Amino acid sequence: MRNIIGALVVGLAVSACNQGGDGQGSVAASTPEKNPTHGYPVEAPPANLVERFQYYDERAQAGDREAMVGLADAYRDGRGVEKDAYAYVDYLRKAAAAGHPRALDHLHGLYEHGYSQFYVGTVVEANPEVASTLGPQAFDAMQAAADAGNVDAMFQVAGWYDADRSDKAPVDLQKDPLVYERKHTAARKRLQQLSDDGVGGATCELARSYRDGLHGVREDRDRAIGLFEKCAEYDPERAHGSLAHMFQDDSARFFEEARKAASYGGYAGLMLLGEALAKTDPDKAIPYLVAAHEQDRFAVWPPELLTRIYEVKGDYGSVLEWLIVIAEAEDSKHTVGDALYATEYAILRYMGVRGEIPSGRLSKEHAELIRESEYSAWYMNALQKFSNFCAHGQHATCYINDETLSSLKER
Repeated sequence: MRNIIGALVVGLAVSACNQGGDGQGSVAASTPEKNPTHGYPVEAPPANLVERFQYYDERAQAGDREAMVGLADAYRDGRGVEKDAYAYVDYLRKAAAAGHPRALDHLHGLYEHGYSQFYVGTVVEANPEVASTLGPQAFDAMQAAADAGNVDAMFQVAGWYDADRSDKAPVDLQKDPLVYERKHTAARKRLQQLSDDGVGGATCELARSYRDGLHGVREDRDRAIGLFEKCAEYDPERAHGSLAHMFQDDSARFFEEARKAASYGGYAGLMLLGEALAKTDPDKAIPYLVAAHEQDRFAVWPPELLTRIYEVKGDYGSVLEWLIVIAEAEDSKHTVGDALYATEYAILRYMGVRGEIPSGRLSKEHAELIRESEYSAWYMNALQKFSNFCAHGQHATCYINDETLSSLKER
C-alpha cells in the first residue's frame, strides 16, 4: 500500500491546493465543467455500480472534477471497486486541485481531524497548518458555487449559519438564524424552479423532500409520488425504488415497482427486491442478493441475508461461504467478530455437530473438529487477526476466546 502520511501528505496537499495559484494559497483554475452550474448532471450515472465506476473513471481521465469526486466516493465505500482509502484521498485531492467545493471541504476535514480506517491505520495525519490553508479555499469555493446556483452548495452554505445544526463551516463563522433562513429559502426556491424547468435531478431531490419533509417543505405523500413518477424519466432505479418503499402496504404495487428498480441492475434495486423476496420466496431472492453483493462487496446485508436463507435450508456449506465473505470484508470490527463466532457455529454444523454449541466458547472437542476441517487455516488466520486487533486496545468491548485460540494452536 502507498504511504501518504506525514511530510509527504503535507507536501502533496499544499501542492494540490496551490498549483497554478498566485502564491497565496489560492485554488487552482477549475477544470471546465461537464455539468451545468446548478449541479445536476444532464443524465443520471448508471445504476449498476461497476458500470458507474467505469463511467466516472472515463470522465475523470478527461478532467471532469465531478467524476473525480464520484471516484473518490466509490473508493471510500468500495462501491463498484475494491475499497481503497489511499485512492479515495488521491482522487479527493485531484478534485480539490480543480477547485471542487465538496472535495475541498472534505479534504479540509481530513487534515483537521486526521483520517484512519479499520485494518488500514492512519491514512492522513491531522495537520492544522494544511487545514488552515484549505479552510478558506473550501469556504470560498462553496460560496462561489452557491452564487452560481448550485443547489447542493446553496443548502450547504445555508446550513453553516443554522444554529440548530452541529456541522461547522471550514472557517470561523458566526451562526445567524436570519442569514440561514434567507439563504435556505433561496435554495428551496431554486430547487423548485429547476424542477419546474424540467431538470431531472432537481425533480428527484424535490420528490425526496416531499417524502421525508426535507429542505423546509412539509411531507406530502401524494405530491412525492407524482414527483417520483416524473423522476423515473431521469433516474429510473432511484425513482422506482422510492415508489416501492412508499407502497409497502400495497403488495402488488410494491413488487411492480421493486422489479422495475431491479431491472436496471443497480445495487439498490437488486437489494430492494432481494430483501423482499427473502421473506416470501427465498430461493428466488438468492440471485438478486448475489448480484447485489457483486457490486458492493463491503455491504454486509446481502451476505447476511444469504446466510439466513441457507441456514434455514440446512446448507451449512453455503452458510460458511457467506460468513467468510462477511469476515474477510473487514468492514467493521463488530462485523468481523460476529462473523467469526457465527463461523464457529457453521463449521461445527457442517462437520456434523448437532448438539448445543455455546456462543464464543468452544470446547476442546469442538476446537479439535475445527482444526481438522478444511477451514482450519482460514479460521486461525482470521481469529489471530481479530485477536491482534483487540490486543492493541483499539476497541473497549473487544473480547476474544483465548482458550479457543490456544486449543486451535495445539498440534
